[in-house]
Amino acid sequence: MKQRDIFIVSQDGLNPEVNQIAVEAISELMACFPSYKNDYPITNLGAWKDDGYIYPKNGQFYLVPYKSTRWHIENAKRDAVNDGRPNQLNASTLFQTMQEDPTNQEIPQFTILLTKDDLYPNRQMNYCLGMGDEGIGCIVSARRFSDANGNLIDRENFKTVLMHEFGHVIGLTYEGRENSADIYGTHCTDEDGLCIMQQRSNGDFSDITQARLGAKAYGIPPICNDCIKAGNQFFAKERQQANVNKIVQETLKNLGIRR
Repeated sequence: MKQRDIFIVSQDGLNPEVNQIAVEAISELMACFPSYKNDYPITNLGAWKDDGYIYPKNGQFYLVPYKSTRWHIENAKRDAVNDGRPNQLNASTLFQTMQEDPTNQEIPQFTILLTKDDLYPNRQMNYCLGMGDEGIGCIVSARRFSDANGNLIDRENFKTVLMHEFGHVIGLTYEGRENSADIYGTHCTDEDGLCIMQQRSNGDFSDITQARLGAKAYGIPPICNDCIKAGNQFFAKERQQANVNKIVQETLKNLGIRR
């Protein structure tokens, strides 16, 4: 039974190839959870726009709040300009509007937002490759993995970062987990050094990517057993909650109560 959709959306102007590679990356990670992966279908929505995403006023067109990826991006650009960073996007602003988006309440989903512009999380940090929040979604920029024409030239590092951030979304390194440490948030301390949920203090994922590719050649998954266990626990809770909600709805229906 479907629990949530995984929607991949992107900034206008992002090379469509990036979205396809993102589908591959998320599929590779979800393959680590064979009992649950079919409950979370992956859909590439591209530069998503809903019906009526713009409206005319005084001879100009304006974006309707929450009706397009572009609206989310424009909000993040505005705050970045105010912070003196016109060439970046404020990732914290993107997360805030993603969390407040009514669509997230209407359609159970995890949202993956891909950007062509560089990201920064706050005024104290120069940039970030991406951010992920448990149960909500993640944001990843392709900027530092692409050439000047927007062509993705560092695909495998991009895929590692995307899988890493989505790993946070599905609770792989929840706070207080064994074999974890606080390095810019809770991350895995896999002793074999093969898990993509590790974090380097310098933000470089190149050695983690090489370890992932080496392990993949031998059929070893991109995450360690502790992360697989955490993911299975996360999905099991979601399925259990869905079953409870279904029973409640059926009970209310039988009693003639609409909710």
